Amino acid sequence: MKRNALDDLIRWNKPGCDKPALLAGGKGVGKTFLAYDFAKAFFEDIYYINLEQERGVCKLFDLQQTSDFIGNLYNYFGTSKERAQKGILILDEVTNYPSAVKWLIPLQKQGAFNRVIAIADCFLDNIKDALFKGLKIINIYPLQFDEFLLAISSDWYLDSIKTHFESNKPLPDIVHKELLNLFELYLHIGGMPQAVNEYISMTSAINVPIQHKNQYSVFCNYIYESNNESLALKMQQVLDSIPMQLLKDNRKFQYKLIRKGTTHAMYKDAIAELSKSGLVLECFKVYENLFSQLHTSPKDIDMSAVREGAGTSFKLYYPDTGLLYSALAKGSHENVSSPAFETGSNETVSLQVRKAVLEQYVAQTLRSNGYPLLFWESESMAKIDFLLPANIGIIPVEIHDSTNTRSKSINVFEKKVDSPFAIKISPRNFEYSGRIKYVPNYAVFCI
Repeated sequence: MKRNALDDLIRWNKPGCDKPALLAGGKGVGKTFLAYDFAKAFFEDIYYINLEQERGVCKLFDLQQTSDFIGNLYNYFGTSKERAQKGILILDEVTNYPSAVKWLIPLQKQGAFNRVIAIADCFLDNIKDALFKGLKIINIYPLQFDEFLLAISSDWYLDSIKTHFESNKPLPDIVHKELLNLFELYLHIGGMPQAVNEYISMTSAINVPIQHKNQYSVFCNYIYESNNESLALKMQQVLDSIPMQLLKDNRKFQYKLIRKGTTHAMYKDAIAELSKSGLVLECFKVYENLFSQLHTSPKDIDMSAVREGAGTSFKLYYPDTGLLYSALAKGSHENVSSPAFETGSNETVSLQVRKAVLEQYVAQTLRSNGYPLLFWESESMAKIDFLLPANIGIIPVEIHDSTNTRSKSINVFEKKVDSPFAIKISPRNFEYSGRIKYVPNYAVFCI
């Protein structure tokens, strides 16, 4: 299962880069598999330690003298200096033992191993600790649609998608329809490797919801193992509420959906920890006073200012669209008790679910592409689903569940700020008209 991040590791492995690599991402996204896939392709000897499972070796990282530490590490692996210096060291679950992080740079700089990779259950935006400075950080997310096509041996579509995204010329109708069908399959399965492997091995999605349920249990177990009981309970309550939050027409997070009487102060730490662990994606409302700060590249955005400016106006998403789809499909998720499933017509429920899953899909794809998740709305109820910061100006993004993409929201937004163009994501074929770039659902990974 080839991942896009493998190319990042290959570039990192070229001469001239002496930084250790840190693979960062949530539970179950394939970080360890990716590290091993890379290591097997380029190194004869792989030295692997899981700091969560191999507690006995952790005491080695408490040693203060570099020479003693490296020698003891060689002894632990039963290897020689000459052999180790040609191999690769993989330290998994480093967030469970921060003392190990301090050794990453010395191990790489002194050539104790040819390459050093660490694996952490966290997101890049949340790695602010000085301990992680000096590392080559590579974020790992669930498989996006282009990676999904590779996994199911339909990668021949990719060049066509990329070419037509750049040219804005429509694909042949038959190809467009084939891709829309594959996109629907992806919405159901999502990009968690365990679910994708289940589909590939069974050539059917029938057991995929079971894999999603298992993955959700992994999240919950991780929450309780890594936090005190009070914080863990709040984290699970927030996580459980996300399907209900996204079913609303207004998808901003509402504490009352957790339970009556809850406040931001009670749950802000739980949300911060979920985000840090990669178990939720945060999307913040941007007010007009911060528009000027978005005229820059995504990596230069001051997210602390955006977060502070948003206050309690934010949205939360799961890390993967398949998890949300299985949670919402027919109201079968054990944690979903939305009135929509109790009183709404099948057509209404289906539309609500689809809108929620589409927004979730776009959110995770943009985040995987390095964009901060931002949205805007006016007092007159005009809404822009996502805002893309760029050096050329702010690009508004709208999501539509049909080929009818008429909306006044972009016109309202453009009266507030100059925008180079807008993007509308829908089942409609590629096109560029009236400063609107029409992007089919399956091509969001190109943005």
